[in-house]
Amino acid sequence: MPSSDQPVFLDRSVIDTITYMSFQNLQIPSDLQKILTQPRYSKLVFLTPPWPEIFKTDKERQKPFEEAVLEYRHLYKSFQQLGFETDILAPAAIDQRADCIEATLETKSALLE
Repeated sequence: MPSSDQPVFLDRSVIDTITYMSFQNLQIPSDLQKILTQPRYSKLVFLTPPWPEIFKTDKERQKPFEEAVLEYRHLYKSFQQLGFETDILAPAAIDQRADCIEATLETKSALLE
C-alpha cells in the first residue's frame, strides 16, 4: 500500500485475526504474536458492535447473534489491552456514521500519528 498522509480505513486487521483465533481458543503462531509488539496502526480504532436490527446469518456469517456479541466484546477488550483508543459507532444511517467518524478525526487527530 502506498504511503499516505491521510487516514486509511481498513475493514479488518491482523489484530482481528489474532483476536478471533484467541476467541476460538486456537493456537496463535509466533510470527503473528510478534506482530502485536510492532506498531502498525494508528492508536484510534472505530468499532461497530453487532446491531440486532440488521444482523442476519448467511453463508459467510453462520454464527448466531449471541456469539457475534461475545466475539465483539473479546475484540473490544483486546484492542483496549493493546493500548488502542476505541471509538464505538452507534447504530445509525451510514451518512450519520461517516459524520461521526469525521468529527472524531478532527478532535482526535493526534491519535492518527
